[in-house]
Amino acid sequence: MAGVRPAIVVPGPNRAAVERGARRGGWWGIGRNMSHDGDYSTANPAVETGPRPRGRLWRPRGPVGRDRRGPAAAIATLLILLCLAGWQAWSALGGRALLDDTRFNVVRWETAHFLNRWLYDAGAPFRDDPPPGIALQRYFAAGEELAALERWAADSPDAATQQALARLRKERRELENNVEAAIEGRIATVLAAQGLKTGLPIFGPALWPPVDFELAGAPRVLALSPRDRIALLSSDLLNPDLTPGQAYALESAAESATRSAIVLQTSGVATYPSMVEEDATYANVVETAAHEWVHQYMVFHPLGRRYFNDLRDVNETVATIAGRDIAALVLERYPALRPAPTTTNAATVDVRAVLTALRQDVERLLAEGRVADAEALMRRRQQDLAAQGVGIRRINQAYFAFRGLYATSGAAAGDLGPRLQSLRDRSGSVGAFLRAVENIDSRASLEGVLSSPEPRRRSGRAGGDSRGRG
Repeated sequence: MAGVRPAIVVPGPNRAAVERGARRGGWWGIGRNMSHDGDYSTANPAVETGPRPRGRLWRPRGPVGRDRRGPAAAIATLLILLCLAGWQAWSALGGRALLDDTRFNVVRWETAHFLNRWLYDAGAPFRDDPPPGIALQRYFAAGEELAALERWAADSPDAATQQALARLRKERRELENNVEAAIEGRIATVLAAQGLKTGLPIFGPALWPPVDFELAGAPRVLALSPRDRIALLSSDLLNPDLTPGQAYALESAAESATRSAIVLQTSGVATYPSMVEEDATYANVVETAAHEWVHQYMVFHPLGRRYFNDLRDVNETVATIAGRDIAALVLERYPALRPAPTTTNAATVDVRAVLTALRQDVERLLAEGRVADAEALMRRRQQDLAAQGVGIRRINQAYFAFRGLYATSGAAAGDLGPRLQSLRDRSGSVGAFLRAVENIDSRASLEGVLSSPEPRRRSGRAGGDSRGRG
């Protein structure tokens, strides 16, 4: 999602990722997997570890084959994508650079990762890569084992455990590029089947932009809102190297008598290539990568270009709906080789309904000038949810301001989410849905599209059947 105002970070956004060398951030935005309609965990009420706010350009191999149009096409592609990454970084920075080592460094991220996918492709003839299915199985199995060991060892692992942790981390690093390539190819295949290829000069029909993402530690975001109303004043991505304590200290420092602040974990950022949380399940990685690709796709259309103006919530909600449905098609065609780990202590409360009712009550209290009462109510509801196994660390005005950008979530106000979902249902396929919304450039044109009995369809798209199931 865009609209964040990152600053250049002196030590870099993820030193560990940079040190690993040529591993492989899109449309500058924070994406979110909203499949559970909220940012909460049912496993540990004290920590937000559940679904979080959220691809890799077309990879010319695997399910989509290899394009052999020569060096001219490759050079043109890199130049266009470099311009896209530069425009995204400039927009995200607001045309300025702030030397602040607490903020995410988009410039360093782009510098370290932009060419990785292309270098990886160039080296393919010289490698003996494992089959995609085997790489995926080993990568995510190692992730589950790593997480279990880290929980068991806590802060004092013995020598044997440390060796096991090092072995698992090394295995994941070695498989990471293979996993990224496999998932990118799977998403690209589904997108092409949805009729989302475009006729391009030199290239002909092609999926644009190519699906391109990096598995990395996704950053947190610091969001601000006035205390007397719910309104997003700013949202800044934080340096992923910060500890939770350091991030929450920034949250406390940002608060004042008139301002509410909150730090939330993201699951993806639409730089180019996109950043996707590495410690996630196969299904969540696919959904987050698809969500971020939708942002990147929209950069080339009026809707995406209005992200930084007045259509941020529309962009995020479209990406949430489409990302979820693209992921469902990918998982149907390419199911996981092993079931996802089961969730323990599942909550029975309807979190979406609780948050929806709470936001309505809070907005009423704030409108009456009862700020202290509204904040006390939010604290009580957070404690009630925690007692029922739902781990939302904190609920305040900034929480609703940021989470409300995703209009399908319980934190949102108004009917934008249901109306966009209705449009998606009427569209027949996720490809048709994206084409129906891509030319929205104002609230008036949004209303026209949402009010139309039949989605407006564009002709002339190349390379796919728009009637694909979605």
